[in-house]
Amino acid sequence: MKKYFLFIIPVMVLSVVPLFSADIKAKPDKAKEIKKEISLKPGDIMVADFEGHPNNLGGAVGVYGDGEPDWSKPAETHSWYYEPQLKDYSRKNVHSGAQSFRLVHGQKGISQQWASFGCDLGPDLDISVTPKKVKALDVSQCKSFVFWIKGAKGGEKFKVIFRDSHAPSYMPQAKTDPLPKGCTQEWQQVVIPLSGIEDRVDLRNMVHAGLEFGINTGNAKGAVFYLDDWAFVK
Repeated sequence: MKKYFLFIIPVMVLSVVPLFSADIKAKPDKAKEIKKEISLKPGDIMVADFEGHPNNLGGAVGVYGDGEPDWSKPAETHSWYYEPQLKDYSRKNVHSGAQSFRLVHGQKGISQQWASFGCDLGPDLDISVTPKKVKALDVSQCKSFVFWIKGAKGGEKFKVIFRDSHAPSYMPQAKTDPLPKGCTQEWQQVVIPLSGIEDRVDLRNMVHAGLEFGINTGNAKGAVFYLDDWAFVK
């Protein structure tokens, strides 16, 4: 009996140790994929939580090009505030609060090849000129622009765009592609370091931040996004 007992113990130890070691190695690799979430703190600037209109800075919110809603088809999914009274409302499509903002590509059809969403960073000062004058926002003390995004199916593409008060037109002066593989079906926080755009825009005089999400970014007609909690953080 003693011989059998001594023979079984090393076999059990040898068979368990490699499996346990593999588990230990796998945990650090998985941890590397987890990105730290940025939370707002005093001094940060909330641009839009989409709980009301206009946005938190008194600026206009709009959807343009092939992203525009077709109000003649009220029963269809359209771009605008995602509100609790909508028939297809689901809390999973809201990151915080009671509302988010939904974007739908091509509800009116495809004619422009582009679609965009935008938030002015202050109230209108003069709408008789082009581009209209908007009260500028100084974000030079902030480190990042952050927001949350979620795709309806996953794989939806977009680019983040910015414009300052010196822009000669409505064309963006800075553009970045933070998620080249597109959205997932889960909420993701997008973080845009302002150091990456400060050579193209005047951070002391920002007037607009938004998204491009048309065919020119790789989306087919019917692509749907949900946005929430746009902010500049220090």
